[in-house]
Order: sequence, then C-alpha cells, then structure tokens
Amino acid sequence: MPNKGYKATKEHREKISNSHKGKKPQNLERLHDSNIGKKRTIESRKKMSVAKKGVYFGEKHWNWKGGRKDYPYEFHEDLKNKVGGKFDFECACCLISQKDLGLSLSVHHIDENKSNNVMDNLLPLCQPCHQSLHRSF
Repeated sequence: MPNKGYKATKEHREKISNSHKGKKPQNLERLHDSNIGKKRTIESRKKMSVAKKGVYFGEKHWNWKGGRKDYPYEFHEDLKNKVGGKFDFECACCLISQKDLGLSLSVHHIDENKSNNVMDNLLPLCQPCHQSLHRSF
C-alpha cells in the first residue's frame, strides 16, 4: 500500500530491499505455467486471432490521434524516391548511402511546411541526422 505524502528514509528503503532479496513474486510460477510454452492448435490460434480483430485498430487503438493525416496526398513513395535519387540515395547531412544504412532515408521539409513538396524544399536524411535536426529547433 503506497504511503502518500510519506517518504521512506534511506535506511528504511534498504531494509525493504534486503527483505525482498532472493524472493520470487508469489504468482510468477502460476503465470509461467499457464502461458509460456503452451502449444496451441491452429484452430485455437485462429479463434484468438478473430477475437482480437479490430480491437487495437482505428479508434480503439491506444495511440489513436483522431484519424488526421499530416501529409498531403502528393507526398508518397514516388516523391520520396525522386528526392533520394536527386542525391544518389545518400543522406544530405552525413553522406551515408541508403544501401550502407540498410534502411530507407527520411525526407525532410526544409521550411517545415509539410504541404510544400517542391523538390528544392526536400532533403533526404538518415534517421539520426533527421532526429538531431529536429531536436535543434
């Protein structure tokens, strides 16, 4: 039970920590035995799949943001490939190639306007460079 407004002393926290050392949570064995390594038939796996369909999708998903889309229709894979091709599929910042990176490059809008998809406003960046650029703003 939490002690609201009470802060345990360092000595008290050490005593609690020492009393818990070497002990397992009481229900750990029960949880382990009931789920881990259990062989399920294909039929039961299909039933579980059907039961979960739509549960974590759309408005029911925990990270739902109202169905808004930040990028306009013109911003698609063909445009991303054109931007990458203009720079030989290399990061415009550190010059690592997409092939060496093993991932596709991100496309950065120089003026931060996601609707402005003019080629002169777009740069291909690797993920670390893109993140560091946005952190600097």
